[in-house]
Amino acid sequence: MKVSPCYLFSRSVEFCEIEQLDMMLPYMKGIYVLYQCYDDGHMEVVYIGVGLGKANGIKGQLMIHRDQQPNVWSHFSVFEVWDNITKKQIKELAGFFRHVYRQDPYAMRGAAETKEYEPLVRIRRLDLEDMSWRF
Repeated sequence: MKVSPCYLFSRSVEFCEIEQLDMMLPYMKGIYVLYQCYDDGHMEVVYIGVGLGKANGIKGQLMIHRDQQPNVWSHFSVFEVWDNITKKQIKELAGFFRHVYRQDPYAMRGAAETKEYEPLVRIRRLDLEDMSWRF
């Protein structure tokens, strides 16, 4: 049996132009990233989102962004998860990235308001000077 190189992700496509959106498969679940590409070719993360399958897959979410925020982003990447990855796990993964990027003045401009990811706020925070990291 062949072993996948990724535990969470089954396939991905990166740095696609917004015009390629119609080529996407419907109903994919996973994480997507919106970027703004500048004249010099560098890209900045604008938003990290989730698609949760049939009712609101990645393609549908991207189409909403395209229609509501056409000038905010120019490219996207999609990271589809395996079927056994739950919606809760996908939300947690995206929440982690949003939490990390929340203080970045350039990233997450596509979000109305970027907040801390509440479950990360609730877990134990350790002081680096306290070297007894046992629970």
